[in-house]
Amino acid sequence: MSIIVAGHLCLDMIPGWEKDNFDNLKPGSTLEVEGLNMATGGAVANTGLALHRLGLPVRMIGKIGDDHTGKLIEKIIAEKGREELTGDLLVEPDEESSYTVVLSPPDTDRIFLHYSGPNENFVPEDIDYELIEPDDIFHFGYPPLMTEMIKSNGKKLHQMYSRAKKRGAITSLDMAMPDPRAEPSGLDWNSLLKRVLPEVDIFLPGLDEILYMLDESEYREVFEKETKDISLDIVSEIARKLQELGCPIVALKLGELGIYLKTAPRLEERLTLSPNQKEGEQIHIDISEWSDRELYIPPFSVDMAGTTGAGDAAVAGFLARFHQGSSPQKALITAAAVGACSVEALDATGGVPSLEKLEERLAGGWPLEDMGLAEKGWYEHRNWYSRV
Repeated sequence: MSIIVAGHLCLDMIPGWEKDNFDNLKPGSTLEVEGLNMATGGAVANTGLALHRLGLPVRMIGKIGDDHTGKLIEKIIAEKGREELTGDLLVEPDEESSYTVVLSPPDTDRIFLHYSGPNENFVPEDIDYELIEPDDIFHFGYPPLMTEMIKSNGKKLHQMYSRAKKRGAITSLDMAMPDPRAEPSGLDWNSLLKRVLPEVDIFLPGLDEILYMLDESEYREVFEKETKDISLDIVSEIARKLQELGCPIVALKLGELGIYLKTAPRLEERLTLSPNQKEGEQIHIDISEWSDRELYIPPFSVDMAGTTGAGDAAVAGFLARFHQGSSPQKALITAAAVGACSVEALDATGGVPSLEKLEERLAGGWPLEDMGLAEKGWYEHRNWYSRV
């Protein structure tokens, strides 16, 4: 059993910010920064390398160009992981590789200057489905930044997931914030989700991006006008809608507010199950323990260096525990903890430890931030909450 991470791959160029001078970034101005961190980015590198650092078996499938940037992406993956992790990368001749300039000053959300490169032309046929074995986890990330995959309201995205499920995989999906100026003509996110989510077992989007896709007017109220506060009732309703659209396990990344999980009742009727699992051998999880759960964890306390890739690292933590057959609460705690470790480094994966080291830190009483959303109707456990 392994975890296959496919999708968006790029090079991140991250200037170091030591001063809180972001407000001075204006036309004609010069801002002093502290060096330049070059790191791989995108879901493939961020989630894939985080899984590798945690100690999980992983394969990475993405597209790069036949250029200096592509060679640098391969070099960084080999150095931070191992050379074999580059073996499933697809090199496009005469293409310029994808890159992102990440502006991530202290105590400020990130701004991305992004070039998609060969990610634009990623299609289902780019995946060798023979690599997918029954009971593997197949995770795909950032389709909003991959034009061919979301054209015709996700027709090719659906085709890819359908083929992965026929191979007997547990399927997983992560999103990214769409750029409305770059969306294919006629794209309707609700129609895309309705088509794709029945083929997805685990959905792990960020709250802002999924609210934008489901209800753009409410997204603007919450995240732009700030006339409506985020609450667990709002989060729970979003998760309910996503389950109605077909996905049985929904984990919503809430940024500085933590992570939320909702699972469907009678999960055994909804998950992809291999013949071995149907015969009673639990390959991944205890189905009864995971069914009909609603959990929430606030963020862990950290000294933040940068937020780039923290959501991808949290996804890695969640999938790692799912792969190991852990409880849903342990999966959620690990997701929050790996995401927290990620923000302690400037890049996405430099702060991610092994699972053993992570367990030691958790056992040492790692405190949570006092920023939780838990309210009436939620039961407090040691460092997580469940709906009563």
